Amino acid sequence: MSKPIPYSSGKADTASIAQSLSSKSAKPGSSKTSKAPLTALSKAPSPNFQPPPGTAFLFRIDQLAPNWDELVAQFTEHGYWNPPFYYNAYQRAQGSLFRWKDGLVTPVAAGTTLGQQYSCATVFTQSPWTGHFLVAEFDAQTRNVSQHGGWHTLGFNHVPHPTEDSEYSELDLDNTCSEHHLVAPVNSGTPSWVNDLFTAQYKYNAQTDANPPQESAGLIGKLSLLLALVAFSRPPAHIASVLMNHVRAGRWEPLGTTEHGRIKYRGMVVTIWLDPASNTTAQVLRAIERGSYGAFFR
Repeated sequence: MSKPIPYSSGKADTASIAQSLSSKSAKPGSSKTSKAPLTALSKAPSPNFQPPPGTAFLFRIDQLAPNWDELVAQFTEHGYWNPPFYYNAYQRAQGSLFRWKDGLVTPVAAGTTLGQQYSCATVFTQSPWTGHFLVAEFDAQTRNVSQHGGWHTLGFNHVPHPTEDSEYSELDLDNTCSEHHLVAPVNSGTPSWVNDLFTAQYKYNAQTDANPPQESAGLIGKLSLLLALVAFSRPPAHIASVLMNHVRAGRWEPLGTTEHGRIKYRGMVVTIWLDPASNTTAQVLRAIERGSYGAFFR
C-alpha cells in the first residue's frame, strides 16, 4: 500500500500535494478577489441550530492525489476523468487533526486520543470535465473502489422542515437520493454556502429540473461530505483557515473570494471520530446529519 508523504506540519503537508497537483494542471476558472479581513468574521451561531451543549467530534482531512508513477489518467467513454480504482494508485499527505465543538472548529494537538471511528469518505473533484464530486464511502487506500461499488456522484433528498414551509437539502450519494440538485431558494435569495461550496452542476435549473422550487431550510447530510465540500472551497494550503474561519454553528461565513480549491485531480479522505473528551454519541452525530437540531448551514 502506498505510504503517506512525509510531513512536518499541516501546512507543509498540504503544500506537497498542491505542488503535485499543479504540476499536472493549472487551476481552471479561478480568479482572485480581495478576501474580507478575519476581524470581520463573526462566530455568532445560528439560533436555528441547537444540538446539545458541548456536542463535539474529531476529524482529519488527508490530501489524496493519483500516483502518476503507478498509472496513467483514466477516462470514461464520454471523455470524463475518473479517480483510480485501486488502493495502491495514490499518494497521500496526512492532514492535521481538528475538533468540531458547538459549531466551531479548532486545531487539536498531535497525540490526542481518538474515539471510535464514526465515518469516512474519499472525495475527488471531477473538475474541469464536469462540476461533479466523486465519492467512495471509505478510505480508498484500504480497498479497491472497483470492488466496492465504484465512484458515486453527490445527490440530495429534499426533506420537509418540521415546522416551516420549507425543505432541507440532505446531502448523500446519488444512489440513495431522489434528487440531483439542491432545494432552490425562492423568497430568501441564494445563501452564500450555495455558491461557495457547490458548482452549477448541483443547483436547481428551471429548464431541466422537473420539481418546482421550494423555500430552502438549509443544508444537512453526512458530516464527512459536508466537511469535504468545505475543504474543496479553497486551495489545499487554506484548509485550516477555511475550517476555522468559515464553519459556524448552523451557518456558513461567506468566503469573499472566488479562488476555489476544485483543482484538477485533487482528492481527499475525510475521517471522523467520536471525541473522548465529550459525551457526544454516534446517535447525536446522526441526528445532526438528519437535521434534527436544525440546518448545518443556512
